[in-house]
Amino acid sequence: MANGLLSQLRFEGNRLERVIWASVYRGIGLVLPDQPAFRGTTMILAIDAKEELTTEDWRPLIASSIFYDKKFRLRRRLGTLTLVLSIILTIAGAVLFSILVVPNLPRPGGPSTGRGLGGLLLFVTLGLGFAFAALLAPYMRSLRFHADRLAILALGMGDELVKVLMKIDAMALPVLQRQASRFSQRPTPRQRIRRLSSTGRGALGRDPPLAE
Repeated sequence: MANGLLSQLRFEGNRLERVIWASVYRGIGLVLPDQPAFRGTTMILAIDAKEELTTEDWRPLIASSIFYDKKFRLRRRLGTLTLVLSIILTIAGAVLFSILVVPNLPRPGGPSTGRGLGGLLLFVTLGLGFAFAALLAPYMRSLRFHADRLAILALGMGDELVKVLMKIDAMALPVLQRQASRFSQRPTPRQRIRRLSSTGRGALGRDPPLAE
């Protein structure tokens, strides 16, 4: 079924050879029930949803993930690289400040003042790191929203996607609660439903250019 979708969506050169059911996978982290993932010729599905979802339930989820993985891979990597570089530069700046500036500051309170500044500097550095993560998260989540829309336009299965997302949301799995963090780069099923609903009926129609 997944290879059929790859062909239908014109990603013929990306055939899959195996499917793995897992809760955690190297290079991916948590395997979310609403977001199938790909690594080379392998498709990774959430084992928590193995007994809950049918083959037809998986179709719109896999279609969205195909666009997310194949079309937005470079954007995702650039976003991750931006976050990593921002944190590295922040830490480097903090280290240089502590080496070059802190020792030369007047210390009316004695030696403990320097240690106090070091603690403050660490606090500010961690705060900036979290701030960068929070600023980047909405952009990374938006890539999944774009992938949902592309899958709907290509296959006309908007209603099916909304229904299966509602089904997953009703499972109330612990992993979905962790996914709801503002720092998460992957949207929850409920966030995806809300975004799809806000696009109007036109985006959920059944007149796809690549319909079977």
